[in-house]
Amino acid sequence: MTTKDKRSTPEDRRLVDLGPPSGWLERRRRAERRMPQAAEIEVSESEWLAYFSPKPATPPPLAVNEQAADIFARQRS
Repeated sequence: MTTKDKRSTPEDRRLVDLGPPSGWLERRRRAERRMPQAAEIEVSESEWLAYFSPKPATPPPLAVNEQAADIFARQRS
């Protein structure tokens, strides 16, 4: 691809808040840059394990298995 075919500009437009294009009105009530905010929080060991420990696979109740077996048996016959 040559530079002649390249349509995007090399700079990032989000770094500077220039407002809306000329001829457009600002739709926000108060124009401000939308900057993400990160916050650090404390997580106890029990909370960590509750969120990230693998959950044991529980088999479906026996009644559901019997119903499924009945349905498959009817389909086979």
